[in-house]
Amino acid sequence: MFKKIHYGWFILAICFIGVLAAQGLRYCFGAFMEPWEQEFSASRGMVSAISFVSFIVFALSQPIIGKFIDKYGVKRIFVYSIVLLGVTTILTFFAQSIGQLFILYGVCHLFTRVRRGFRSNSFDRRYQMVS
Repeated sequence: MFKKIHYGWFILAICFIGVLAAQGLRYCFGAFMEPWEQEFSASRGMVSAISFVSFIVFALSQPIIGKFIDKYGVKRIFVYSIVLLGVTTILTFFAQSIGQLFILYGVCHLFTRVRRGFRSNSFDRRYQMVS
């Protein structure tokens, strides 16, 4: 009566949630600007520089991340990246200075675009469009 759901759909759902969280953290930076300015008595330029550092770290790390994906596989790197993203996001809550935010937010977005190379082998040929 009920058709068994292919496990690839569960993998797709987990990856979707991970990528959604990563992109949500990348693009919600503007919501944190005013509170961080007030909390750390920093200028808007200094707080904006955190985002700038994040993008520079992202750009410079992509060739290295690509080598890691080639060597260890995208699934393993994806899992590590989501764990790193979660840990550094939690640690930003405990930041005591603007310098700590530079480090944490920069590292936080080191792996946020690992999904670019993600092709699921969990689906067979007829499901390839989903991945």
